[in-house]
Amino acid sequence: MHINTWRYVATPQWKRLTHALDYFNLMADKWITTALSQDTASEPNMLAMLLEKGLTRPQLKALVVDFFIGGVDTVRDGRLWCLNGFSCFETWNFLVISLFSLS
Repeated sequence: MHINTWRYVATPQWKRLTHALDYFNLMADKWITTALSQDTASEPNMLAMLLEKGLTRPQLKALVVDFFIGGVDTVRDGRLWCLNGFSCFETWNFLVISLFSLS
């Protein structure tokens, strides 16, 4: 039986996770404020258009964080796909081994 200590004690991993989530929320607020303060008549932006369509600020915030995390996930998957493709060739094996040893 596994006891979830984070429910009772703020573990270092829990603190790092909450710090990272707070940072994502802070950056999302910053990006939304910056995008909405720009003049949309000269250069329209996606966040202003979504706000005009009826999305609320918390929904925009969730969308921005999702875009950021989705982009990171896509880059990670692309990197793994490329490394897998390189590993199929004998001449690239040294590169794949050295890259995985750096991670």
